[in-house]
Amino acid sequence: MAGSTNFQQWNPGSVNQESDAAYTLDSQRVGGAPTGALFPSPTGNKLFYQLSTGITALMQMMATKGYTVNDTNIGTLASTLAAIQTLADMKGALLSVAYSASLNLNLAAYTGFEISLSGNTSIAFTGASAGERVTLIFVQDAVGGRTVAWPSGTYGAAQPDPTPNAVSAISFEVDAALNLRAYTPVMSSAGTVAIAASPASNDNSLRVATTAWALGGFAISLGPTGYVKFPTWIGGFILQWSVGASQSDSSVTQTINFPINFPTNCYTILVGSTSSSFSDTSMGVFVAISNTLAGVTVAMQRVPDHGYVAATPTIWAIGN
Repeated sequence: MAGSTNFQQWNPGSVNQESDAAYTLDSQRVGGAPTGALFPSPTGNKLFYQLSTGITALMQMMATKGYTVNDTNIGTLASTLAAIQTLADMKGALLSVAYSASLNLNLAAYTGFEISLSGNTSIAFTGASAGERVTLIFVQDAVGGRTVAWPSGTYGAAQPDPTPNAVSAISFEVDAALNLRAYTPVMSSAGTVAIAASPASNDNSLRVATTAWALGGFAISLGPTGYVKFPTWIGGFILQWSVGASQSDSSVTQTINFPINFPTNCYTILVGSTSSSFSDTSMGVFVAISNTLAGVTVAMQRVPDHGYVAATPTIWAIGN
């Protein structure tokens, strides 16, 4: 919405006034009008022209921005012109903050704070205005591991990088309810990025995945006996394998323990065998006869009309 102004330019046609060159050299402009001396109209017209041109241009700018500016009341005019921002009105860019166990950060005064951490600290914010942004920089000391207690009304904030001497930064935007909402993760000079919380294992959004989410409980142990625990976000199932003891008759059973217990279910078990010798007339196979979450009991079964050669049972088990 356009404003208005009643300020006008003096002598807009530049009639009967000094040129720029003459005004520059004019003795009254340089030294002022002497007592009792005439004040030539060309000099006066140039003076009033320059003053009124600058003032009128300023007032027209204010009117274009929607303000009403006139000479009716000097107090009202001064109040309206206070909308013009100067360096005195600008917030400081960055304030260095010495360590304290409790910090009160005035967002009305600065847009950034660099905080030295030589111990754990709690933070409070004052002077917040909707729509403004603020950046916090944390500098760990040589010990590191210092933490920050964030105030209520702060969302998405994570802890600074705990690495000794690491420098971390996080930025917030103030919403309409004056809550501070992080719009960046914690960025660290050590090359790490931290967010407030890892997504749920079944998250299917554009949220940033942490290494904790990517691992999702993944673990592996390789060897003759071993296992693979797959991440929770692809089901979290467990594949295990193990080897039993060599035997050569079916009169005994043996229990083969899984490398780790299945937490919930053992879905299926595959039983095989290995042998250092082979005979097409003497062989035996192993079968699973029972199992628990901790292991499986196997027995050797003789093929009819055949004898035995010593064999070692092997197992594969799948569960979760």
